[in-house]
Amino acid sequence: MATAATIRTLFLHPRPTYSIAEAAALLDLSWRDVRAWMEVGELEGVDTEEGLVLPWAELVSFGMDFWSQEAVEEALGAELAEAIPELLRQTYLEVRIPRMEVVALERVAARAAIGESGARAGVAGLRVCALRMAVE
Repeated sequence: MATAATIRTLFLHPRPTYSIAEAAALLDLSWRDVRAWMEVGELEGVDTEEGLVLPWAELVSFGMDFWSQEAVEEALGAELAEAIPELLRQTYLEVRIPRMEVVALERVAARAAIGESGARAGVAGLRVCALRMAVE
């Protein structure tokens, strides 16, 4: 969807609001697509004297539905700490559990369609969503 350059622009040079055209460019969508997402309530614009705009937080929240956090963190590179607080950044989790639970978690991950990057190195790289699903 978006390139590393547009992700960097959005996170490292935030502005309070963006026009529909600017939002479309940052999300790699047409302005018609942005309007369509607004019409169904997925993006909420704000009426201002300059016209309808999208707040930065709304744009980031919407983008994160399409971009993985891993992709965002990779795009931010050395400037990651400037854009995302430490407690919100990804980290690796290593646990020791019975092998049958690893197989179960891998099956849950496959069903959740998180793919190879989510199941990297056995359990160590499983996304939190897969762990949550397995506990429920």
